[in-house]
Amino acid sequence: MELFLVTDEIRYEILKAKITNFRSLIEKWKKKGVLKIRKREVLKSPKGLIIHRFERPKTLHPIQKNAISQINTETDSGYGVFLLYGISGSGKIEVYLRCVEYVINKGKSALLLVPEVALAQSMWSVFRTVLGEKVTIYHSELSIRERYDQWLKIMRGDTYLVIGPRSALFTPLKKLGIIIVDEEHDFSYKQEEGTRIHVRDCALLRGEIEDVPVILGSSMPSVDSFYKCEIGKFKLIEIQKRPDPYLTPQIELIDMKGEGKNKKRSIISKRLLEALEDTINKKMQAIVFLNRRGFNRIHICSECGRIIRCKDCDMPMIFHLKDNRLICHHCGFSQEMEMACSFCKIGKIRAYGFGTERLERELKRLFPQKNIIRFDRDSVKTKTEEEEILKELSEGNIDILIGTQMITKAYEFSNVALIGVISADLSLVFPDFRAPERTFQLLSQLISLAQKDGVRRRVIVQSFNPSHYAILNAINSDYLSFYKREIDLRRRLFYPPFSHLINIVLSSKDRQKVEEVAESITKRLKFLFSKEEQIKIMGPSPAPLSKLRGRYRWQILCKFPIKELMEANLIHIHMISKEMSIKDRDIRIIIDVDPYNML
Repeated sequence: MELFLVTDEIRYEILKAKITNFRSLIEKWKKKGVLKIRKREVLKSPKGLIIHRFERPKTLHPIQKNAISQINTETDSGYGVFLLYGISGSGKIEVYLRCVEYVINKGKSALLLVPEVALAQSMWSVFRTVLGEKVTIYHSELSIRERYDQWLKIMRGDTYLVIGPRSALFTPLKKLGIIIVDEEHDFSYKQEEGTRIHVRDCALLRGEIEDVPVILGSSMPSVDSFYKCEIGKFKLIEIQKRPDPYLTPQIELIDMKGEGKNKKRSIISKRLLEALEDTINKKMQAIVFLNRRGFNRIHICSECGRIIRCKDCDMPMIFHLKDNRLICHHCGFSQEMEMACSFCKIGKIRAYGFGTERLERELKRLFPQKNIIRFDRDSVKTKTEEEEILKELSEGNIDILIGTQMITKAYEFSNVALIGVISADLSLVFPDFRAPERTFQLLSQLISLAQKDGVRRRVIVQSFNPSHYAILNAINSDYLSFYKREIDLRRRLFYPPFSHLINIVLSSKDRQKVEEVAESITKRLKFLFSKEEQIKIMGPSPAPLSKLRGRYRWQILCKFPIKELMEANLIHIHMISKEMSIKDRDIRIIIDVDPYNML
């Protein structure tokens, strides 16, 4: 009965959890008229593990105050786009908070977009700690019931801030006052399945429609966004000083070509191994990054040179030690490991390359008594597993955490003293003009982990191409030098932001058929644009990923000098493609505007 002394009503399930002889007591109290049972809708908040709490600064740095003042002044004027370029640790989250509080105090709501679910959870814990219960999180990993309840709360106006990744953009917020896109440079905002949209660009469109300002925040802005600041389309706000004490991390760049001269070639350089030993001896933690899953990456016959490939994707199969099978990372097909070549019947299969599984085994061999955990999509299947591993790391129970790109998303752990990067140049090999930008951003994110909490950390970066400008500028935290080199290269090659692209991807189970249709579409497009010398039609050619899930793939790349010309001709490209796909149902055609994945 003590429960009813502090509240007029209490939920049925709470009583059931607290009282052992629940049903009999309820019936007894009901007959005596002590309580009444009634049904009404209860909207539940999703359960979430708060990884860390956010401590607000007592005073703001003058640069932060200036940024907040500029944005809040423009908030009352309607639509406008701000690029908040703040170096790591400069206090962008506090700027977001102040801007959100400003619109809330005016009776409006706010939308905060983040690139991934893990970041949504972290950001939600920060804002809920400060702003209270009316902060809602919305993402695809919530249960159907949780998403339904959150949607109703948003639609009814029972929340004043929604935080989430791509899907949160479409929530029905009332009296929207501001849109914030955190980590605006992140490639995860581009949706590669179904309707191919870029959520950052859609956020700008919603801001324009609802006449509210949009903040694009980043410590390493996308080349496209920074260029728009240069030409006056966006307003640049810079925060280039940190309000808290800052210790520059000790960064070393290791040329792995020199390591290869040793007879016993290892994944781990001598310097990184020494640093790991030193870190563990001091009872500190280390993070080792490798953006490759699996054990061995490629398997070749020693006689005929045949590479074991997926039968449906024509891509090399990856060996996974835990499953003891070869697995295709594109379609999921798996098969038993071949010891002898099934093609020539003579040669033996030799394995080359490495992934996180092999790195894990190597580290466990070197440090058998230490707790070494792998943090990738093969070892972490659910949100709960992800949260538990991060909790174990924050509590100091993990000595070495091996991570893929999952670990780069702004987690703060004060006991981590060393960050090692294995093969920093892996992403440079992708056949994509944005490969240097991806590499710069990824490496910069890893280095930013070493710049938190006022702790001096070591960062050791291994590379076979240490002189590449993306790697050197990331290590030196020199975004402007990287931008100048990259924008000059794109200008000369007529790539975005100096052009707008449409990538037409065709696929079919018939290799000859898809090639013929691609040729036919290309001829019609070249005829259509014959009088437009500035429009470039490149291809057709087999896609870099030429076979996927049993379907052969070809692509045609169209380059337009201005956006208006691209939009005006998009309908013609759509009609030609639709006509071809109607003629043959096996032909599938994807029209990707401003593509981010060229595979």
